[in-house]
Amino acid sequence: MALDCGGVMAVKTIPRGGSLLQSVDVGLCNFLLHYISRFGAHNLFIVSRVNYPSANHWVVRFGTLLGIPRDNIKLCVQKWEKAGIVAELDCSHFVDDSDDCLKAVSVSGQTYCYYYANRNPEQYLRTKWLSFGSWAAF
Repeated sequence: MALDCGGVMAVKTIPRGGSLLQSVDVGLCNFLLHYISRFGAHNLFIVSRVNYPSANHWVVRFGTLLGIPRDNIKLCVQKWEKAGIVAELDCSHFVDDSDDCLKAVSVSGQTYCYYYANRNPEQYLRTKWLSFGSWAAF
């Protein structure tokens, strides 16, 4: 399984000097604990578009803080690159809040795509993707 980070795992702006954990979406930690205990951390990936990928990027720090192995955190500069990464990882499920990313990933037909509609609830009803509005619902 692969998850986008910004807007899906991390949904709140961190106050200056605050902890990365302050940005975690409600219910995410419970989901991660359940997923990792059932399928293992080695089967969970972050695939996120960032402006300037680096080993010290906040997405990398955030993911490792939540128990995701560093090698399982994949950063790219363009949204369309996510499709190739998800295919290369052979992920069965992908969660994103970008319709464009889900379209690109779904082309292979081998990955279940989920639209995370927490920040954009009106899309929840209009999207063709399997949608959910909270991690508790997933």
